[in-house]
Amino acid sequence: MMIAKLENPQSDCLKKDKTFEGVNAENSKDIIKTNFSYLKTVPNPLYFKGIRPLKSTKDMNAFESCLILRKSTISEQGQNLKKRVKSNKSRVLAIQSEPKNTVFLNCLFVDKTSGEIVGAGLHETNSHTRSNHFKIKTMDLFAEAYSDLYRQRMVSIMFHTLTCADLNQRTWSDTIRKVKTAYSSLGVSVLGYTWVLEVGTKKDMVHYHLAIAIERTFFKSIPNILKFDKWYGYRTEINFVKKNIRHYLAKYFAKHNAKVLDLETRRPLRCVGKSKTFELPKNTNLTIIE
Repeated sequence: MMIAKLENPQSDCLKKDKTFEGVNAENSKDIIKTNFSYLKTVPNPLYFKGIRPLKSTKDMNAFESCLILRKSTISEQGQNLKKRVKSNKSRVLAIQSEPKNTVFLNCLFVDKTSGEIVGAGLHETNSHTRSNHFKIKTMDLFAEAYSDLYRQRMVSIMFHTLTCADLNQRTWSDTIRKVKTAYSSLGVSVLGYTWVLEVGTKKDMVHYHLAIAIERTFFKSIPNILKFDKWYGYRTEINFVKKNIRHYLAKYFAKHNAKVLDLETRRPLRCVGKSKTFELPKNTNLTIIE
């Protein structure tokens, strides 16, 4: 039985195990079932060093931030920080560039046809890896729902960018409702959407990307109602998704970037989401908006 540390357990098992020579690793799920069992959790020594304040928390010193993160027994300064958080409408946020823990899992690879154990391995993961996997999975669900309709020119895909998410005082759910209402006022139905919260690699700029599927529409020019700068309070952008939905969105969804940490709750903000359903277009005619 083969024992190894594997990054991609099924693919690596197929490449190294002579039993499956000539079998494409991409089709490994049809042949091999992977059984995972928990082994251990190891704290990341770089976790606290990887936390840095955002623009909205520059007035706080690093020691106060550490107090609330480490659940310090020096409660007086920690309570003062909590009062400042509650008195401010915006949340106190920071960048979390390192995962808190590393989780190790035992892996057993079982032949689906014979039930034989054909390999074993050690799989390593963390919250950033799992988050990135969920981003890609969410993007794929959206792309699978609308790629064929997009190629058949039955839907249009709009792409919004909303900057300075850490400074904006509007909730993300309010922003989603505002965007849907704006399209509805133009007589355009929103069929489905997906979004991701991203941290810029150079300046730690926190921003949202929002992809929206609408009934096939042609804009001679982008209506002002779809430009949300004044309502949102910061710069926003809008573009058409061109050529390939998955390739276009992958630039924004398939990234191993940092998370945004809420210092009051000590939890990272939700980084990806989608609509409850991906509806099909009822109107297949092209809508032209002046």
